[in-house]
Amino acid sequence: MDDEPRTARARQRREQILDAASICFARYGFHGASVAQISKQACMSPGHIYHFFDNKEAIVGGIVERMAARWLELLEPYPQDREVLDTVTERATHALAERTRPDFAGLWLEVLAETARNATVQRAVGNADERIRAAVTEQVSFIRDMLGVQSDTPLSAIVEVVLALYEGLSNRSVINPAFDRGQIREVVLSATHAILIA
Repeated sequence: MDDEPRTARARQRREQILDAASICFARYGFHGASVAQISKQACMSPGHIYHFFDNKEAIVGGIVERMAARWLELLEPYPQDREVLDTVTERATHALAERTRPDFAGLWLEVLAETARNATVQRAVGNADERIRAAVTEQVSFIRDMLGVQSDTPLSAIVEVVLALYEGLSNRSVINPAFDRGQIREVVLSATHAILIA
């Protein structure tokens, strides 16, 4: 009985650290952010942080895992009682909003930069990407079946382009200060639908 509150408290502390680290990494970069800064942002001692994470790489791994979990929630199996294109539109709109949130986009680019130079982070991102690609592949296959699409286009190619579209939107939202989600929403939806039936 006593383990459950302790486990819930530990989960809450872990999330508190990941929230603080996300802010610090986005603000100072992976190498610029120190455990001391993270502990100050989290309002806990560095020792307490090391109780949950061995080092900054492990914290990045936790952030990547949390990002992947949020995306996998969005990629839950399609409901059978709805028009498939309505669900595509709803999820594409949500993905556009999520991927272009300033706090997400800046942090994601920082994680990607570290992925290019750090084997541990690269493994964490690669594992998350594998799970996300599997979920997207399953959904693209389902959508194409429901729409009666008959094409020789490799499913893996369609999945890569879908992922590239939404990952690219993160980049554009950081680079272009005039990026306007509302303005591009219909174009993104049209592009998504066109890719799905390629």
